[in-house]
Amino acid sequence: MTHTPTLKPCPNPWCEADEREGDFSPVVRPTSFGNWQVCCTSCQQKGPVTTNEPHAITAWNTRTVEAGGVQELVEAAREARECLRLGAVVPLRDTANYDEVSALGNRIGFGALMATASLAWRDECGEMAGGEFVCGPCRSTSEKAIVKIDTALSKWEASK
Repeated sequence: MTHTPTLKPCPNPWCEADEREGDFSPVVRPTSFGNWQVCCTSCQQKGPVTTNEPHAITAWNTRTVEAGGVQELVEAAREARECLRLGAVVPLRDTANYDEVSALGNRIGFGALMATASLAWRDECGEMAGGEFVCGPCRSTSEKAIVKIDTALSKWEASK
């Protein structure tokens, strides 16, 4: 009689299997092509595809998460969080111009007011000079964060 090794917990640092009610332990499953693979029933993290069940369990149990990839994901997530926080800042009221700007916004619409003000700013300072009205973080800040997240996620996906 052969001994089947026990599956170790999911190596995904963001897996919440231990925090959920019920049994969300990893399971060994046959694939559609007759191979075997371990899958976490909580986060859907998958182990390597192997030719038999014991090999799938061994591959799952000896797998490690690449520390560099996780660190890049953490840093990218932190930067994205800070980037998104920029849009959560409540602007200070310009008491000298508030009534006049509010009346104009009510008359022509606030979207038209902001779009026109942005165009006037660009005409005055040059194309994309900075300081234009944007909803949320400026485009270049968002693009840098997205590139960083995409790079880190690609490395993470490739290591699975």
